[in-house]
Order: sequence, then structure tokens, then C-alpha cells
Amino acid sequence: MPPSGGSGNAVASTTTQDRKLTTIRSDLSVDERKEYIRAVLCLQSKPPKAPKDKVPGSLSRFDDFVATHMTMAPALHSSTNLFAAHRYFIYTYEKALREECGYQGYQPVRLLALVLLLYLSDPFQYMNYDRYANDPINSPMFDGSDSSMGGNGAKSTYSGIPQPFPRPYDMIPSAGGGGCVTTGPFKKLVSLSLSLSLSLSISPTIHTDVRTSMVVSLGPKSTIVRGIPNNPRADGLGSNPRCLRRDVNKFSAAGARANYTYSAIMDNKEIDAFYNRYLGMPQLKGDTHPWGVRNALFSGLFPCIPRC
Repeated sequence: MPPSGGSGNAVASTTTQDRKLTTIRSDLSVDERKEYIRAVLCLQSKPPKAPKDKVPGSLSRFDDFVATHMTMAPALHSSTNLFAAHRYFIYTYEKALREECGYQGYQPVRLLALVLLLYLSDPFQYMNYDRYANDPINSPMFDGSDSSMGGNGAKSTYSGIPQPFPRPYDMIPSAGGGGCVTTGPFKKLVSLSLSLSLSLSISPTIHTDVRTSMVVSLGPKSTIVRGIPNNPRADGLGSNPRCLRRDVNKFSAAGARANYTYSAIMDNKEIDAFYNRYLGMPQLKGDTHPWGVRNALFSGLFPCIPRC
């Protein structure tokens, strides 16, 4: 049967001293969320430091971090390296936000990572995915407001996200998004201007200027969404500027409920067993969302960079 137990308050037993380390992102004030977004946009406006001969498609300091994750993914995602390596990756990204863009807060991390890393002395925010697993698109993170991380992508057609499970669980269904993000601080911008041609007759001409407040340049190495231009390089590190695309997927996000996270941590004493449970392996009998905590976060809730 699917894992049971736990709740959205899985870390409620932390001490008062600990609570300064564990701020839920949606509990931040609107001004605090906007300050984080300002720092991210700042990082996206700064020139890259990655060597141009190796990462010609890196257009900003933000892209440097995307490129690092792309090139080191096989090593970063092994069972022995996954959590420690990503904790360091988060730390270096947070350090850039603070030192290069004047951010005074801390980088959000996943609830699962929080529970594993409470012993660390440095403060950070975390995102309690269980709170919005049933309706992620209307959460403060993805509701498209100025203080969100942007809204859903425009409607598009794609078959879904293939999974290594027997039917009917071999595909996470599309949730209807997948196009360019059109709301929030990372949206695609379209401005229209009207001009009149004076001749024997007056005919209006509409000029459309399409811009984006966030440019995705690297990738994709592969994609499940239609209409994405191929990267000029096989390794995905060439320049391929386009809008941010996203499908905030409620079907995948269902696997981010606290019972899955709680079970993954408490029911697996060995790192390999924990790692496999994190990936959803093996499928639990009777589980209607067998795709694992990792897929719930990656496919359901995370921005689609740089795969689409």
C-alpha cells in the first residue's frame, strides 16, 4: 500500500532555535519573496563567468549554474553524491545571490532535504510541497503573481512524461501547460504597437514585439515538449535563447505529499534503499502515484530548465 503517516508539519518538533533555519517559503511576506526574485533577476542580468570555449551558450551568471548542473549531472545524481552534492550546489548558488546581488535571505530547499540537513548551522528557507500538492498551480509559488516564481506555461500539446513503470503508470499525464510562462516575474512579454499608413486609404499595421524577462539559453539535450528548437551543440551548451516553459503538473505533484516524504526517510535505513524509494523504486502495491518524491518535485513543481 502507499506509505502512510506523517503530515504537512513533518518538522514541527524542531526547537525555537531551529526555526530560524526552517522558514516555509509561502510564509514569507510578499516583500521578502519579491526580494528573492529581485536577486534571481539580478543574477540573470550579470555576465557569465563560465569559459566561452566550453560553455558558449552561457549568457549570464544564472546560466553558469545551469551549465554546472548539466555537465556534472551523472556524478551529482549517484546515490552516494546526490544529497551532499546538491546541498553544496545550493550553497554556492545562495552565496552568489548574497554576495553578487545583495540578497539578505537564504535559498529555499526541498522539505526532504530540510529533514536530512537540519544539523547544518546555516539558515535557509524550505518549500513545504505537501501544503500545495493537491493544487500546486494556485500556490503562492506558481499563482503568477509578482511575488511568485511565475505562473504556469501557456497551453500546449504533449503526450506526457514517460516513466519506467508498467501501464497505466508508464506516463505522467500532461496537465495542459508546457508553453511559455506568461505571468509573474519570469514571463514572456508581448507588446503591440499600432501605426497608420497614409496613402489613398488608411490601413493600420500592428507590430508585435515579443520579449521575455527570463531567457533560457542552454539545452535542451532532449525534450518532451513540442516546438523547442534544437541546441546547436550535441552537449546542449550552445546558445539557444527562448522563453521559460513550464507545466505545473498536479498529477506528478501528488507524489509530494508528506506521507511519501515521511515514509522515504523513516522506512529506509540504508542509503541505497532510501535513494530507490526517493525515485519511486520499486513500485509500491496499490500506489496510484508511484513516480517517487523526486519526480513529484522535478516534473510537477520545478521550473523546466533547460529541458524545454
